[in-house]
Amino acid sequence: MISARLISALRCPATDCVPAKAGERHALELKAEALVCPNCKRHYAIRAGYVDAMPDEAGGHKSAYVAQEGEFAHTLDYRRIGLPMLGAAVRQRALRRFLQLTSSDRLIELGCGNGKFVLWNRRAATWAVGVDPAPVFA
Repeated sequence: MISARLISALRCPATDCVPAKAGERHALELKAEALVCPNCKRHYAIRAGYVDAMPDEAGGHKSAYVAQEGEFAHTLDYRRIGLPMLGAAVRQRALRRFLQLTSSDRLIELGCGNGKFVLWNRRAATWAVGVDPAPVFA
């Protein structure tokens, strides 16, 4: 569930949505299962507790990750570079040793992919949140 306080802080991320005043973005409005920009009318879906910051494809936008998925997969072949020694558990242990999280810390992971590190470390900090702009990784 996304809180009303968080929704009130969200603004239209579309770069071609012209703001009413210079430097100010339009506040998004909650309509059914989406947030809608009152200016450009783009819909941002609410999916399983998160807001998809990419407008629905019906609005004419498609993520470059999705549009170029084949090329992206070929360029960054995770099977070739994801050696066993870089497995998730190894990275998790290294991350915990490096960060030394305490119960008063706040954890924000940018580029969190599927969010497993945020999930695994959520109880080690006061709060934890993960952000990833690429829906293909979600």
